Amino acid sequence: MSQARNQRYMKIATACLQALKQVDSQEQKEQQIERVYQAIDAAFQEANREFALQLTQALVALEQIATLPEKEQHRARDIALAALPHKH
Repeated sequence: MSQARNQRYMKIATACLQALKQVDSQEQKEQQIERVYQAIDAAFQEANREFALQLTQALVALEQIATLPEKEQHRARDIALAALPHKH
């Protein structure tokens, strides 16, 4: 599993565990399930925001590269590298 995917899955699993820790023994099973679903949905929404931001950055970089004058095409690699997500 890639590190980025592993991190996304860990965030989702953590959100689920936090939701389960908040379970009240008096709470109905359906409410407990709904709480977990909401935690999963929130984690997916966060992951989708990250993807959307990366996609936007990539599209901006491609547009910059596509419009480079011929004498500046040597900058294409630097623009592409700047748009790539940084590895931690």
